[in-house]
Amino acid sequence: MSKPTMGRGLGSLMADSKPQSESQTTNGKPEIAAGVRTLMQGAAPKDAPTTVNSAAPRFMPTSAPKTSPPQVTHQKGPAIPRSYFLLVDALLIALAIYLAYTSPKPMPTSRMIAAIVVVVFAAGCGLCALMAGTEKE
Repeated sequence: MSKPTMGRGLGSLMADSKPQSESQTTNGKPEIAAGVRTLMQGAAPKDAPTTVNSAAPRFMPTSAPKTSPPQVTHQKGPAIPRSYFLLVDALLIALAIYLAYTSPKPMPTSRMIAAIVVVVFAAGCGLCALMAGTEKE
C-alpha cells in the first residue's frame, strides 16, 4: 500500500514564507491592518474632508475639544410629593370599602375580585409613598 501524497513538499513551502513575528515596519512596531486601524481610530468626522494618500493613515483623529457630559443636578424634593400617594391610597381604600358595603349579600365574585384589585393598588400606592419619602445618597 502506498503512502498518501498529501502534504508532500509542504516543508519547502513553509521555509519560503517568513514568520509573522518578522512582519514589522521599520520602527519595530507590528503593522496594523486598515480595518483594525479604522476601528481603533474611529470614523472620520462628517465635516472634515478625507484625503486620498497611500502613505498617510486614512482617517485622522479629530483634535476638537472634548466636552464632559452634562451633570445631573439633584432636585430638592421628589418628583411626585409623598402626600399625593397617601391621598390616592386613602381614596382607593375608601373605594374598596364602598364596594364591600354596597354589594348584595353574599358578595358576587366579580365585586370581590374588584375589591381585591383595588386593595392591591392601594398597597402599591402606599409603598410608593414610603419610597418617595426616602432619599438616596
